[in-house]
Amino acid sequence: MSDTPHLSLPLRLDRSAFARVEQDSAQHVAECVEAAARTELGWRLEVPDFGVPSYLMAVGGVDVDELREALLTSEPRAATVVELVDSLEDLRAESIRILIEEES
Repeated sequence: MSDTPHLSLPLRLDRSAFARVEQDSAQHVAECVEAAARTELGWRLEVPDFGVPSYLMAVGGVDVDELREALLTSEPRAATVVELVDSLEDLRAESIRILIEEES
């Protein structure tokens, strides 16, 4: 682990301590994107534009472009690809896949 470790998200234990990740590593950026995807806009009072819009009662489902823009605003280090996928568990529900492209 380098000089700048960060707590892994979501928080979890790794043996007897909290798991850590290397700052700015691909895993760290991916975990930050996941945190943004799981946070509703406005939920963090100190950073109200962090997160994604709520689609809980949205008519017409998820707006993929809006979701992609919200993730890029929340985590600009990530080049994200957001796509709708078929849900095998519940045909009435939409599922999304968020892919993070690594910089070359």
